[in-house]
Amino acid sequence: AAQFPDKLHPPSLSLLSSLVSTARAWPMEFIRKLGSRGRTGLAIVGGLTIAGQYATYKQAQNNKAKASKDRVLQLDLTMQITEAAPSVWDEVVNSQRPPMSLKQVVDAVEWAASDPHVKGIVCTQAGDAPLSMAKMQEIRDAILSFRSDQAEPRRPAVFAADTFGEGGQGTGHYYLATAFDKVYLQPTGLVGLVGIHSEAFFLKKLLAKIGVQPQFLAYFEYKNAANMFTQEGYTKEHKEQVVKAMGSTFGQIVGGIASGRGLDEGKVRGVIDDSPLTAKVALERNLVDGVKYHDEVLEELGVSKDCPVQDLSKYHKEQEKARNKKDNGGQKVAKLLSELRGKPAGEDVVACVVAAGNVVRGRGHKNDMGAARVIEAVRAAVKDDKVKAIVVRVDTRGGSAVASDTIRRELEVARGKGKPVVVSMGTYAASGGYYIATGADRIIAQPGTITGSIGVVLGKFTLSALYEKMGIDVGEIEMGKQASSQSSVHPWSEAQLETARGIGLNFYNDFVGHVAKARNMTKLQVDSMARGRVWTGEQAFDLGLVDSLGGLKDAHRIAADLAPELKGKDKLAPLVIYPKKKTPIQELAHAISGKLDDETPQASLSLAFFEGIFEEFAIVSEVLSAFRALRAEAGSGHAEYRAFGGGG
Repeated sequence: AAQFPDKLHPPSLSLLSSLVSTARAWPMEFIRKLGSRGRTGLAIVGGLTIAGQYATYKQAQNNKAKASKDRVLQLDLTMQITEAAPSVWDEVVNSQRPPMSLKQVVDAVEWAASDPHVKGIVCTQAGDAPLSMAKMQEIRDAILSFRSDQAEPRRPAVFAADTFGEGGQGTGHYYLATAFDKVYLQPTGLVGLVGIHSEAFFLKKLLAKIGVQPQFLAYFEYKNAANMFTQEGYTKEHKEQVVKAMGSTFGQIVGGIASGRGLDEGKVRGVIDDSPLTAKVALERNLVDGVKYHDEVLEELGVSKDCPVQDLSKYHKEQEKARNKKDNGGQKVAKLLSELRGKPAGEDVVACVVAAGNVVRGRGHKNDMGAARVIEAVRAAVKDDKVKAIVVRVDTRGGSAVASDTIRRELEVARGKGKPVVVSMGTYAASGGYYIATGADRIIAQPGTITGSIGVVLGKFTLSALYEKMGIDVGEIEMGKQASSQSSVHPWSEAQLETARGIGLNFYNDFVGHVAKARNMTKLQVDSMARGRVWTGEQAFDLGLVDSLGGLKDAHRIAADLAPELKGKDKLAPLVIYPKKKTPIQELAHAISGKLDDETPQASLSLAFFEGIFEEFAIVSEVLSAFRALRAEAGSGHAEYRAFGGGG
């Protein structure tokens, strides 16, 4: 390919016009004689030539831009932060503010610590959409590591808030902010450090009015998932555990703020009782470091044309692409082939399987934790020789007991095949989530994770009175005494109720047995802390239900340490999401084939077909992009470009 000079000027547009005219004058008979394969070959050669020239052009532009790589990263909390990595279509639908996974956020902040071009991090929020306690702690840990891990000269991490709650609740965001070097507040902003508050709604009377009869069994007195339907207020046990969990969370918030701001915990509690506070008072009481608008904060950070603000999500994509880039062409091809099969190439890795959402049997919907999908991911990790350990990121309030046991067993099988398994708990790992965790070698939780709920609830709603109010008549035909047990027309019969009691008790005993085995306790010991009780991660650690407190990065290090092949190595093996995020080509191929498994013949054929189409499409896209870039630089020649059809 021809080399473009350092100071690139677009080719003469009149020359391009002449080339187009010449191309139009080619004898069509010659092209027809080439045949379909010949025409395809000609198109590919021509496309590759143009794409090669454009690649050289882009390289020249990249070299030119190297001098201005400095940037200040912005973490915008209006962005949705998820557990699972966003799909290609999530990014397309939310193109203005694409979501990031928590892992992506943490990775980007970690990479920034060793990147000298990152001159600082600024976190902003323009709204009160809350993050969970565990997610805030994960981000706090990442920011604290950024502050401690970087070499001199130090680069700041600052939090620029418009307000912490507009006259109300701002405790969570302020707790997060105190992990940063400095906290700034807009002059009209407030510090709504008002504490934490919980409300529970009880619908028993409402359901009675509309003709709905709830019928639930709970094992046991602390299992309160159905209380909103069956009670008119807090039971003694329900209130007891809410107070304990909130006390633990509140203590973590007070301790984190005191540590971050260098204040006595007693003073922090006093501030909470006095809040909300104006910006002026907050500055006087050392709750913020300055009263400034967002633009003033950016100016202090040195943001300029030569050091722009870059969104954290864009930085992550840029760095991920750079880290995955290989110099050797053969390695590129090998990596591409591996990625198309959803497997990492090259070095040993620790696999990360995200298990988030309501636990259901089968594949479930997009936001469910479908047991079949989790199992596929775990089995793929076990099958891959490059995977030396597995981290399972669990974030669920629970769900199907059967599906939970299915996933738990798969983790046990993976361990039996020589792959250490570590569970990293997210916002929730309760009920079925904790059941799943018992299949792992180690359990890691954030102090603010909600876990436990070792218990079972089952039941149904009887709607016969509602049907009568609405004028609905129901005819029934039953063959078998238990056939109507899930019917909404009538409550359980005595025989059905007795059967349900036996099923619930059996589930509970199995649950307690798995916990006892996993935690090296007796069943009696487990029962004394179970019976449906919910704990924070901090409390669960004290009770011996989790092994250590920390986040995804801690689970990553522990998993690597459990793998003999990785233990003691200077460089930590990378944590790779399993299965790999599908490319647009894979998504489309799977949608067309109706198959979700890359190994099926239908999916493989569809994938190969669409890869071929998209390779040619990519070449065309590159050419069009090249013309657009030339048009943008052409300036006065823009009108001439449009004259021969470039306006689109």
